[in-house]
Amino acid sequence: MPAQPDADDEMVMIDPDQLTLGEVEDFEQAAGQSIGTILGGQLNGKALVALVWVMKRRDNAAYTLEDARKVRLGQFSRTSAPDPPNAADG
Repeated sequence: MPAQPDADDEMVMIDPDQLTLGEVEDFEQAAGQSIGTILGGQLNGKALVALVWVMKRRDNAAYTLEDARKVRLGQFSRTSAPDPPNAADG
């Protein structure tokens, strides 16, 4: 049975820096493209679905690609580690 879809107000936190190598492989297989597409900031629909799927199944192993397709664009929040301080600044 598919997992319950996300609530309308639940944000999907996306942090590509936290992906494991296995999740990168799963992303690339599901999206049909290199992980470089998200690292370069260029995402298409298939890549978004695959990225949500690999991130959400960490908390819910039953989460499916079909569940990820139900997420609204307004539910995204991309996070990443802050840029390292510039040695010249300090």
